[in-house]
Amino acid sequence: MLQQLYISPECFYNFSLQLCDIFTYLHRLTPKPLLYLDLKPEHIIVCESKIKLIDFNVATFLSKEGNIYNLFGNREFSAPELFEGSKATPLCDIYSLGKIMQLMAEHVDTTSLPNIYHITNKAAHSNPACRYETVDKLRFELLALKSNNQQPHLRIKIAVFGCHSGCGTTHFAISLVSALNFMGYSACYYEKNETDSLRQMQNTYSGIQEQNGLLSYGFFRGYPNYGDGILLPYDKWDLCIYDYGSSLPAEPVEADVLILICNDSLWRIWDSLKVAECLQDSYPKLDVICNMGHTKTAQLLAKHLHRKIFQFPYYSDPFRIDRFLVRFVSKLLHLERRKLPFFSFVSRHTPKG
Repeated sequence: MLQQLYISPECFYNFSLQLCDIFTYLHRLTPKPLLYLDLKPEHIIVCESKIKLIDFNVATFLSKEGNIYNLFGNREFSAPELFEGSKATPLCDIYSLGKIMQLMAEHVDTTSLPNIYHITNKAAHSNPACRYETVDKLRFELLALKSNNQQPHLRIKIAVFGCHSGCGTTHFAISLVSALNFMGYSACYYEKNETDSLRQMQNTYSGIQEQNGLLSYGFFRGYPNYGDGILLPYDKWDLCIYDYGSSLPAEPVEADVLILICNDSLWRIWDSLKVAECLQDSYPKLDVICNMGHTKTAQLLAKHLHRKIFQFPYYSDPFRIDRFLVRFVSKLLHLERRKLPFFSFVSRHTPKG
């Protein structure tokens, strides 16, 4: 099916939607729906811009009594439950669709196809209960993503400040980027301070990879501070998170969202209040987070600043993702709560330090 290194986003959507149409037709056949069960590149024929399936030797009608599935070694693209003796269902074909889309996505410039992995990972989830319920629902999300990608790209800039050194600004910014990427958004971290914390993390997390200056680890993507002489790409991400550390810039910061990190230490509370009050005058829409915060500290901040304070718990691993972090980020940034896969997915994909 794929004999070239690059395919366009238009080709990706065209082939993916055609495959969805084919399987929608098969799954709606009367009196009995037909399950194909053997989707793989070798069985897909491309005739100019049209997709055709061949080899229905494994296909079977869906019945209440169950289905007999003959194994022919197609483990790469077939649903894992088929190899455990489970009954074949339309979800098995949805899994194969997801695997084919993952294969095609590897040959597409991901900057022109943002958020596609949210769809492909869900379709090809190892747990059938986490997949799309029908091919129609998969097709609907593909069409919605295609429509969104054809609109002018809207980039959101988020600036993160710290009240003082050691209050956890970088820690929080990394968690924020990791959570956003897991949620299906496209987010990148930019180090705007002189601490060189991102480089130092490479000594702790040996799995951090670097390509063209971009560091990646699990769902995290970020650029260290390379200085003013290096021009970094900003236009390929939905959200750009700028980590200013505790060095407040002299010039006003242009950002859509500004976040101030305060430490929960009571002996630093007045330092935090002083910085917060100063920033409030310049940035009325400032969000204040009490990092590692106890309720007492958050209440003191709220009382003196006359605003809501977000409490962020302690995370020993900034790359860790769990249900609370996703809910926290959704609430903080007023983001759409997208339907996420079960967190068994997270436990397999969140790297170990």
